[in-house]
Amino acid sequence: MKKAFTVIELIIAILIFGTGIIAVLQLLLFDIDVGQKVELKTMSTIVAKEGMELMYNLRDTNNINYKKWSELSYEEYFESGKYYKISHNLTGGDTATIDIQEYLTVPEFEDVQLYYHTWDIYEPTYGDVWTGAFWYNHEENENPTFYARYIEISDAYLEPEMSIDGGEQIYKIRSVGLYKKGWKQWEVVLESFISNWK
Repeated sequence: MKKAFTVIELIIAILIFGTGIIAVLQLLLFDIDVGQKVELKTMSTIVAKEGMELMYNLRDTNNINYKKWSELSYEEYFESGKYYKISHNLTGGDTATIDIQEYLTVPEFEDVQLYYHTWDIYEPTYGDVWTGAFWYNHEENENPTFYARYIEISDAYLEPEMSIDGGEQIYKIRSVGLYKKGWKQWEVVLESFISNWK
């Protein structure tokens, strides 16, 4: 004859089973959290890299258009010790423009937050319309992201044998990609140098 489970045995079995379920759920939640952080950090790195490329693009465009290489706008140039909000803008037609704004102190996340934009692009050569094109910039709309970006410019102090002929100024660029989840904020910093390549 089989013995029936006592109430104590049943309670112990439920506790063991419940502990196992809770452990599995905690592991799943931890994996989801780590996955989200990796995604945020990866995207923030891409955002910071894009900021660096926009600075190089600005320099190259100035050289092609016979302007001073460090020109931001008419008779305004980027300077050491300042911070810049920089992004591209595709809403002006077929060509992209670079929007840039200067700050004297480290800007707050909300001041340099990036927004998600979509646009249908018409390609006149082939008569195609590319739907679903997207980009990020600082122009506020209804699609805020978890990301922000700013550029810090400082003087680069190099050894004399590393200096550029002609005494051209060399700047150090720090492209800072920020990402925010809830009340926590992290940053990714990429560093490089910029000078006149001509």
